[in-house]
Amino acid sequence: MPRLYDETQDFHPDAQYGGEYAMCSVSKRTCNGAVKRQNINYADISTCYATTFLLVYIEDELAARHVPWIHKISLMSLIDAMAAILFIEALKTVHLHPAITIAHLFSWTTSWYQCIFIVIVQLIATITANISIIPLRNDGLPAYITVNSDINTEWTRAIYKLMFSQFFGTALVVVAHLMSYSSSRRSRVRIGRLRENSCSLFTAISLSSFLSLLQSSSHWNSLQATTVSLLRSFSQNASEPLHDQYIFWLGPLIGSLLACFLYRLLSPATRHRSSSAAGYCEDVSDSI
Repeated sequence: MPRLYDETQDFHPDAQYGGEYAMCSVSKRTCNGAVKRQNINYADISTCYATTFLLVYIEDELAARHVPWIHKISLMSLIDAMAAILFIEALKTVHLHPAITIAHLFSWTTSWYQCIFIVIVQLIATITANISIIPLRNDGLPAYITVNSDINTEWTRAIYKLMFSQFFGTALVVVAHLMSYSSSRRSRVRIGRLRENSCSLFTAISLSSFLSLLQSSSHWNSLQATTVSLLRSFSQNASEPLHDQYIFWLGPLIGSLLACFLYRLLSPATRHRSSSAAGYCEDVSDSI
């Protein structure tokens, strides 16, 4: 039986396409001989840039006005969730956090090469946002992300509390994200797309951000901590080693993998791969 799709795919620019999956595309040949371009999602570029820039700016303004700490982290948790849901509802396919992208990879809702592309885009967009905010700040690059501890708390204990908070919060966000999304195609080119109400995502993101801010100055997305440390390592203001950033990633990554396992365990058993059906030919009019 001939292959329904050409698996040797090459990426090429798609300047004529103006949809939410523009930037690059991949050609696929369907069973009736038609060739269709499957566009690769790059919505996370604008999303990660805008949310990072906005959150750093608002946090600086709140610090300049000496807002009490508990009020500040409560407000920032809500702003985190509002900014994320704004773009999730508008663009339908954004991930915002590498831990979410990894979960989509292992849950098969998004193709592996799109996941790699999205993670790279998230990193570039966050770095660009932190560089763009420099003219609006009095002290240059944003400050290092720190762990909250005092003389009554051991450093190791503070780290464990942070890891647990981020593990629990990320697991909630990833489960809510996966349950709200579904794969738009059942073939080798797949992308997760928002299908359900985003209320659970809003609650999960705000709770995750609040838990993380209780133990550190990091929000729900650990990418900010890594990008700030990376930028400062190339400047003369480097005061902390880059390899210490693992403390901000162990919790989210383990939480993401656990949430992915729970999703695959609890998701309906009615999901079937289209490749398992002999002679199946999906409608080429479907969009990813």
